[in-house]
Amino acid sequence: MADEETIPALLDRGRAATGPDTKLDRDIATALNDPWSNDEEGNFGGYDLMPQRVAYTASIDAAVALSGRKLPGWVFDMGNSVYGQHHDRSWCRIYPRNEQHRGTGNQDAATLPLAIVCALLVALSR
Repeated sequence: MADEETIPALLDRGRAATGPDTKLDRDIATALNDPWSNDEEGNFGGYDLMPQRVAYTASIDAAVALSGRKLPGWVFDMGNSVYGQHHDRSWCRIYPRNEQHRGTGNQDAATLPLAIVCALLVALSR
């Protein structure tokens, strides 16, 4: 797992991103030691494969799958804001089942995949 300084830095980058970011995806995979990703050279668990790019910041499915691997059994609420301070932004909160008070609170970002990633990073930093 990432050190105490890495996750806040990744969270800041996720909140500032305006769309998919392959460097942020790679840095998240590295920091969280996600076994479902591989490095730029295509090394995956000791095997040499064609490079597979993780797409946490581009894909709702990829972001939810990562969150499920890192926080099994936790629940997601998510959506898009259409009014108020966060107009045209997406939000997500993640919390242990039946314990919403222990959750992340709403984490907003430019897109839903980014909001999911931000909520995951907040949960992991607690």
